[in-house]
Amino acid sequence: MIDALLLAGGGDAASGNKAFMDGAGRPMVWYVARALAEAPSIGRVVAIGPPEDLRKACGDLLADVIPEAGGSVVENLVSGLAALPAAPRVLAAATDIPLATPDAVEEFLSACTKEEADFYYPIVPQSVVEDRYPGARKTFVRVLDGSFTGGSMFIFDPGVVPQVRDLADKMIRARKKPWIMASLIGWSTAMKLTSGRLSIKEVEAKLGEVTHLVLRAVIIRRPELALDADLEHPENLAIIRQELQKTIPG
Repeated sequence: MIDALLLAGGGDAASGNKAFMDGAGRPMVWYVARALAEAPSIGRVVAIGPPEDLRKACGDLLADVIPEAGGSVVENLVSGLAALPAAPRVLAAATDIPLATPDAVEEFLSACTKEEADFYYPIVPQSVVEDRYPGARKTFVRVLDGSFTGGSMFIFDPGVVPQVRDLADKMIRARKKPWIMASLIGWSTAMKLTSGRLSIKEVEAKLGEVTHLVLRAVIIRRPELALDADLEHPENLAIIRQELQKTIPG
């Protein structure tokens, strides 16, 4: 059994927080909270974000709600961990993947039991995303093992957060600024990565050198964990709403 953090920071519903965008009659965050709450291997689901809006949106799907600590994802993560003391592993999920299902969550959790690590991150093959959701817009990274995109959840050991807090914050802030990211992982590694000349194991090893952690990229054929409601790509939002409509009892 593993507890989960639902990262719903970004202001309240009135300010345009993506977590509260309409999916198909319900806010995005409700679908993700349901997927987590109904996954057999998930224990408590704690959300970080605007308490009143989250309780209204999710009700008893949530064990607790923690007000967001600030504008940083890492700050909110640390704040949420205070509600889960002594947890050996925690799953953290974004609120903009409403197509996630309990089965998909369980499959990711199961895949993470095959190797011991401090941090697990799901990656989905490009072909799987394009076959399931034609027309979806995602950024894919090419490595020697294939072309992949990342999922919007991860599993980690809470005990390692203090030692990588500053680095994690820098990497999150630099995720759309390649020159800053390159300075963090090394220009040589960055060039090999952008040209597709690294394997998954080599990327894991390099990031392990930088973080002093054991990290694992977990290949999973579950595109619903990767299709996020990106406001910059309205085609993704249209696909998500179309898929959610199919789940409404007719």
